[in-house]
Amino acid sequence: MLLSDEQISLADAARDWLAKRTDLAAARADGAALAALYSADDVRAAAELGLTSLLRPAEGGTFADLAVVVEELGRAGSPLPLGQAALAGWVEFPYAPGRADTLRFPYAADWDGDLLAVADTADNRVLLWDGMPSVTGAAATAVLGQPTFADTGENRWSAVTADTFCWPYGLSLHDGRLAVADSGNNRVVIWERRP
Repeated sequence: MLLSDEQISLADAARDWLAKRTDLAAARADGAALAALYSADDVRAAAELGLTSLLRPAEGGTFADLAVVVEELGRAGSPLPLGQAALAGWVEFPYAPGRADTLRFPYAADWDGDLLAVADTADNRVLLWDGMPSVTGAAATAVLGQPTFADTGENRWSAVTADTFCWPYGLSLHDGRLAVADSGNNRVVIWERRP
């Protein structure tokens, strides 16, 4: 791959940043967890450089830019997270309100050519996108299992009903139907798409 001057600068910036903050040998010698290599401040700084969110619309990055950063992460042996901007906080907020553009422990996804469905397991919901998103972080167009994108409770913090989930782990789209393995409720739920 032939890199642009901007991508060479990006690789240099990533390499310099990682060299100052990544000491795998010391972490392994101490038996420290790889995730402990970076403080929350380090991860926020990486996010500000764009290292953890290159494909978000505001960053304007390309897949080639992401490949440049991934190569530098691999060279450094870095466990720095890539993905949505929420990772920059490095803290798990189990009862924070959900959003249409975030996921919490997604375990399954399926695409039928028109609809993308993702099991957003820890938020106890399935997110749907009409069409394949063209950018990372695109907001979902619909939510199943919760009344709003902000709600995330197991069975809506109530009794099990036909339209709630508790830890959906798997799903499959076929002929306008969506089968969801609703693991916490020990069942499979079938949703039918209506025009």
